[in-house]
Amino acid sequence: MTEREARALDLTRGVSPTPSAVDRAAKALGDQGLAAWAFTQWNLRERGRDKFSLSMEMLFDREGLEMASSEEIARWRAGLFPVGALVLDATVGIGADLIGLSSARSASGIEIDHERAGLARHNLAVHGCESTVVVGDCLETEWETDFFFADPVRRESGRRSIRISHARPDPLELVSRAKLLAGGAVKLSPMSSDEDLELLGGSRLFVSFRRQCREALVLLGDLGAGWPTVAAVLVETGVVVEGGQSPLESLGSPLDFILEADPAVIRAGALGQAGLPALGDSPGYLTTEGLVALPWLRSYRTLWSGPFKVPKIKRVLEDLQLGVAAVKTRGVQVEPAQTSATLRNRWPRRLVLFVFRAGSSVRSALAEPVSPD
Repeated sequence: MTEREARALDLTRGVSPTPSAVDRAAKALGDQGLAAWAFTQWNLRERGRDKFSLSMEMLFDREGLEMASSEEIARWRAGLFPVGALVLDATVGIGADLIGLSSARSASGIEIDHERAGLARHNLAVHGCESTVVVGDCLETEWETDFFFADPVRRESGRRSIRISHARPDPLELVSRAKLLAGGAVKLSPMSSDEDLELLGGSRLFVSFRRQCREALVLLGDLGAGWPTVAAVLVETGVVVEGGQSPLESLGSPLDFILEADPAVIRAGALGQAGLPALGDSPGYLTTEGLVALPWLRSYRTLWSGPFKVPKIKRVLEDLQLGVAAVKTRGVQVEPAQTSATLRNRWPRRLVLFVFRAGSSVRSALAEPVSPD
């Protein structure tokens, strides 16, 4: 960060970005663009609080912040690499993953964008990391490392894409590089197709953080040794749920409890690990007669179930003297926000309405949370 940029940030600290405030800052700095940059940085720093504890000292660009891993996920992922190994971050971005990698191993990075490389160097310094970042195309550079990590940009015509054929650098070329090393890891969208992910080989981990499936992580070479071919990982607890096992049966109506699975477990196809029947034909919901204590399941006590008919559900809510706090849907064309607004009543909103498909029917159930959100 230059002295002028530092002055611009000091001048705009805590100032609401009204047109008049931007004009005043521009006059004081003698540069309209610099004033706009400073106000943008403060906005991005605020938005970055959810990912970074030192967000208010870091520098961002909008796309870089959107793509960046949160520091918790970056630390967890860095722990997959052997301590003391040489690790190359082939797609540094704003530096989030390289910061994690630098904590207990020798790490360096390559970034194709000159300005973003500057942001990464600043952010590394904020975190006390001494890793180097060079500007260049990682696929046109010799790698002197044991392992690599890459988070390819996944965009088509400026818009996000889930297809690996639109990712840059090319994931298949990264895989070919991994064969010359001890191994590597490639981060991709969790919505990437199984066919695309299978092309890369290795172990495929679907990563959950704060009960959201954040990424598909492909582990290559030695890094994938000991991992299942497909699995879900819960970052907060380290729980691993092996994929590839579906429930043996499906019930059209819920039993005493409805269980909602973590999205990463659903994506990994691991619902069958609970040994319980599915609720209807929609992936993600299980049902049971008794409570089940698994860290990747949320429990709800069933109070009513029946066909999805809004007038009937409204009458049931009036009888229960309770309201709906959330509408959860899977495999059906039902708009949760619109349904929730239609069902709003005067009673305390404590229940969850589940809407799911069972054969040709759309079914529903009202349930109250047993485990906290």
